[in-house]
Amino acid sequence: MNDHSGPGHRPEDPDGDGRAHGSRPTPLDTTGVGPGDGPRWQWRIWAVLTAALFVLGLAWTLLTPPGAQPDEPQHTQRAWAVWDGQVLAPPTPDGTALLQLPSGLLEMGNVGCFAFFPNQDAGCRADWPLTDDRVDLNNTAGRYNPVYYLVTGLPIRIFEPETGLYLSRALSALVAAGVLAAGLHSLLLLRRSWVGRAAALAVMTPVCVSLLGGYNPSAWEITGAVTGCTSLLLLARFPHHPAVRAWAWCAAVALSLMAMTRIASFVWVAVFVGFAAVLAGRGALVLARRTDVRLAGLVVATATAWALVWQQLAGARDVSVTGFSATLGEGLEASYAASAGWWAQMIGYLGWNDVPPTTFAVWGTVAVVGALLLGGLAVAGRWHRWLLLLALAGAVLLPIVMSAVVYRSVGMIWQGRYNLPLTLLPVLWAALLWDTNPGTDDAVRRRLAGATLVVWVAVTVSMSYTVLKRYAVGLPTDPLSGDDGFLFRPVAWAPPGGVWIWLLIGAAAAVAVALLMSPTAAGAARWLGPAGDSGRRPMRRPVGAPPPARHDQPVHREHDRRPAELGDDPAVDRRER
Repeated sequence: MNDHSGPGHRPEDPDGDGRAHGSRPTPLDTTGVGPGDGPRWQWRIWAVLTAALFVLGLAWTLLTPPGAQPDEPQHTQRAWAVWDGQVLAPPTPDGTALLQLPSGLLEMGNVGCFAFFPNQDAGCRADWPLTDDRVDLNNTAGRYNPVYYLVTGLPIRIFEPETGLYLSRALSALVAAGVLAAGLHSLLLLRRSWVGRAAALAVMTPVCVSLLGGYNPSAWEITGAVTGCTSLLLLARFPHHPAVRAWAWCAAVALSLMAMTRIASFVWVAVFVGFAAVLAGRGALVLARRTDVRLAGLVVATATAWALVWQQLAGARDVSVTGFSATLGEGLEASYAASAGWWAQMIGYLGWNDVPPTTFAVWGTVAVVGALLLGGLAVAGRWHRWLLLLALAGAVLLPIVMSAVVYRSVGMIWQGRYNLPLTLLPVLWAALLWDTNPGTDDAVRRRLAGATLVVWVAVTVSMSYTVLKRYAVGLPTDPLSGDDGFLFRPVAWAPPGGVWIWLLIGAAAAVAVALLMSPTAAGAARWLGPAGDSGRRPMRRPVGAPPPARHDQPVHREHDRRPAELGDDPAVDRRER
């Protein structure tokens, strides 16, 4: 068979991934697509996705009272201090930073009256005045990179405390929504990436959606991880694809923001880049010769370098608890014992870990992620299967090692949400294996993608209801006691506008996002047009011109040698069927 034939499961294709063993990706027949055609970034699609995700984040912003998100008081105080000029605050012996703040920011309306107590509603919150006096406070977020707070923290400084925090939450959600929308749009540039699109939402567990509406740099870290990881995997899998430039810049923006959020974020960036380089193989050399890819890499390297420089300037890694010390072995033992609980925390322990996930949220998420991983292992070729197993092993073992290193000086502070960026790597890779395997039936992938999206919407909506109930009336002591109809009676705490409006808006936004990513005619893929994904009409063959080349015929035109993703040419699909 000719070297330029289309992909498929062939005798010389032992890996079953559409390529001869050890070869570069095989070009598809791209007859009728000129050199200037191909999948292109469309800002209207990105804008609509950003708007839908922002509304979802805004709903969760208002469903949780001020200070109810994890470590939100510390991040609010850090934002106020940054915009007060206290960017590089003096360190303290216990690894925190000394800030001078108005006394009203210390308790944030007595958040401690309900935090960590799931049966206590948020009605015990007090007024939150902002006074002119200044007091000294040791802040655990005082050494964090200031970029997040410079972008989102100004409303906290200039408005009344609650109003400012809600507005800063909204700014944080807007940026995170834009980053996540870029990752979803990147997948739309890959025709028939149905499972990948669904998986990108499936990894946005209720914890991630909740952080999308909170004031915490983790929102940028997680959404940046989804988009950065997705874009790198697409680059590594399709280094000759016409959408390489869009993917490269999506990865650059997402990974740069990610590197400048938390102390450990640059480690996840290094893991993503290393995995993509191994996956790409010789394709990495193809990418390295492109100016746009080199510029994107320079942006990521600059952001990562700045994150490392900041850690040195602020002493962000010099954290310790006075009087506590342990060996690495003790840290490994303690981290291994705690790791079993991290998996549930990655799904649904919200707020101050005081909003437990529902049974449906746990098992629904486990079911769809398990189906993606098992299916990816089943359809992958030998080399890709080993890479998927390596990613799974890293998601399990690397957080234990990192937690053990931290444990030596501060004890057990590691939480499940810290592992989310690393855990999504094998899930997204398994989904792309589903989408790029030529032997997988389209109907099967459509059903899997549709089921994944339905479960994601149901889990997200059910957890938003649980969150609202927890803060409005408190969760019942007996989890099996059932619902008490709190939506139809007065409650101790209600979000601005009442208990109904943001619950319904959040549910509608989740449905809208799922529809935009769905494989049906309602999905956003229809916006990409009938030709190649470029939004242009197919080129008509002139009268008397020879018929287009088939998959089993050589490709003679130079621009037809560009590899594309599986099934990129609708005309070829019809001939094959």
